[in-house]
Amino acid sequence: MTERELIKKLNNLQHVKPDDSWKTSHREILLAQVQNTSGDFHLSTLGNFWMLTRNVFASVPQFAWASVVIVLFLATGIFFGDRLPVGPNNSLYIARVISERAKLSTMSDGAAKSRLTVQYSSGHARDIASALSDVNNTSNQEEVAKLNDTF
Repeated sequence: MTERELIKKLNNLQHVKPDDSWKTSHREILLAQVQNTSGDFHLSTLGNFWMLTRNVFASVPQFAWASVVIVLFLATGIFFGDRLPVGPNNSLYIARVISERAKLSTMSDGAAKSRLTVQYSSGHARDIASALSDVNNTSNQEEVAKLNDTF
């Protein structure tokens, strides 16, 4: 069989129509395969919300989320750090003194700086008074001396 004969037979096959019974049987097979592969998922609104948020979080790089977490951590420390009851016996007292000094050194407005200085001084005076009100007098004097140095 030469190439021409093969091409001629292939061209004749273009005009051949498939049998109707063959088409219906194969159509049923294909439909069954498609129905078996596609799942019929009915998600609740919570499931839809979870899928949406998961896709949103997956589209943002992990570095950006880490940056957001760090910024939130620092912001909560700035906003809520002044409200924590830190006394002279607490390990965070030195951090409070350092943050107060840093805030005072970064302020440029004289009136606001004076108000903040008075506020911090009254806080230190309360700390000294609470240290003096303790029963143990020998350690009180040492603690008051340390507080006066930072005052």
